[in-house]
Amino acid sequence: MTDTETHTEHGDPAIARGGEILRTEVGSGLHGIAIAGTDDHDEMGVFIEPPACVIGTAGPMDHYVWRTRPEGHRSGHGDTDLVMYSLRKYLRLATGGNPT
Repeated sequence: MTDTETHTEHGDPAIARGGEILRTEVGSGLHGIAIAGTDDHDEMGVFIEPPACVIGTAGPMDHYVWRTRPEGHRSGHGDTDLVMYSLRKYLRLATGGNPT
């Protein structure tokens, strides 16, 4: 299996990680309800889009996803799932009462 077949990535990592302003652990591990030997690691973050994305001269970038598992495969023990939202999308979700 090649590296691209062993993980999932959506979005531009340079934009998301370059503009990152917040990253935190989420999920069962954080809440103390993970089952030892079966838990994955979940993170969520927020990034600031570059001006070109905001004013429309470049394509929009409202989220970024990186997972250690391929598309369509359930995460298992030791896997990592990262979801990052642009600050604009995060604020839309938060003001709309989205609990995640």
